[in-house]
Amino acid sequence: METLDGAYADATMRAYQADVQAYIAWCEATQNTPFPTTTSQVCAFLDNEARDKARSTVRRRLYALRKLHSLLRLPDPTRDEAINLTLRRMRKRKLARPQ
Repeated sequence: METLDGAYADATMRAYQADVQAYIAWCEATQNTPFPTTTSQVCAFLDNEARDKARSTVRRRLYALRKLHSLLRLPDPTRDEAINLTLRRMRKRKLARPQ
């Protein structure tokens, strides 16, 4: 994440850091290896986060994982169509816009 310093706003960097930490904590709780990850693992994480997080937070967490995979030069499981379907299901469950 240090590679991104200066390229993004401080608030974005703090958010990405929190997003990655949330993912790592979820991986530890579910006994999954954080990196490299799989599409099904990312979908499960997003489904879990969508229960009590705003849609914008869930999307930002996805973008943070996408950016980190890119920085680590790992194959990106977040570009799979299953991710798009997971996000669509989330949008249908949470129809109200955040206040």
